[in-house]
Amino acid sequence: MAEAITIVCPECEKKIAVPAEAVGKKVRCKGCQHVFAIKAPAAKPAGGKAAPIKKPPAAKPKPKPTDDGEEDDAPIGVTALDTAPRCPNCANEMESEDAVICLTCGYNTRTRLQAATLAIEDTTKMTWFWWLLPGILCALFFIILLTFDILYQIKIDNYVDKDNDWYAFVAAGFFKIWFIWAPTTFINVGLVTFAVRRLILHPTPPERVKKKPKKDEE
Repeated sequence: MAEAITIVCPECEKKIAVPAEAVGKKVRCKGCQHVFAIKAPAAKPAGGKAAPIKKPPAAKPKPKPTDDGEEDDAPIGVTALDTAPRCPNCANEMESEDAVICLTCGYNTRTRLQAATLAIEDTTKMTWFWWLLPGILCALFFIILLTFDILYQIKIDNYVDKDNDWYAFVAAGFFKIWFIWAPTTFINVGLVTFAVRRLILHPTPPERVKKKPKKDEE
């Protein structure tokens, strides 16, 4: 019967019995399927026991060098690359690649200046009153002048004596056109224009910046 020797798998350290003639040949471990070459067993010491086979320590992976040539023991892995445009002032994401103003801090990427924040006064009822009052007065004056033109055309005969020479002057068409209708029409156009702008087109009072308190001069 052929002499058998016991070898140890270097991968899983499982003991395997193989014939002595198989030294130098390769064998597959039935436990971990690792293929390795069979080596001759070490000589037994004086005590009669075989010296234990030590597994060589696993080689540590060599750290990869960084960009500056130094080895990094704990490199940081990049999991995602963010290519979104960001503000150079606050580093927040811009609205788009063509955006000029940062909506977060107000930085202008073209002028390299940051927009200043201003304190705005609150819009009160008195602010509304004083803003709308000129438009209301213009509307009232327009109504008064229009009423005057109509009454002058209708009632002039009742207030002036027809036999008087003054009646011929004030009741004539020339006087009515150039001294009554023309001036009042010109004034009414201005009054109506201002009233429409103030009461209809722009009824909201504009924002007013708060004045900074003056420092007491020493």
